[in-house]
Amino acid sequence: MEEVSRQRPDVNDWPKGVRKIGIDELDCLGIDKHGGFYWQGKQVNVKRIVLTFGQKVYAFVGITAAALVTMSAIVQE
Repeated sequence: MEEVSRQRPDVNDWPKGVRKIGIDELDCLGIDKHGGFYWQGKQVNVKRIVLTFGQKVYAFVGITAAALVTMSAIVQE
């Protein structure tokens, strides 16, 4: 298996006024025992994705189909 190449961020697509973090700024990052993420002591709000009932049904159907295809490929060998 080939090694996956590193991807460099395309900073031209970033909003105006946003810049990369320097190595000397990594001390500004923090995490607590509950997995909370902090920047300079202030908690960073991370949005959680909540699926609707229909999205959950589609996900279940897709995962079930993928599992059945995988099992049928294993059985055929």
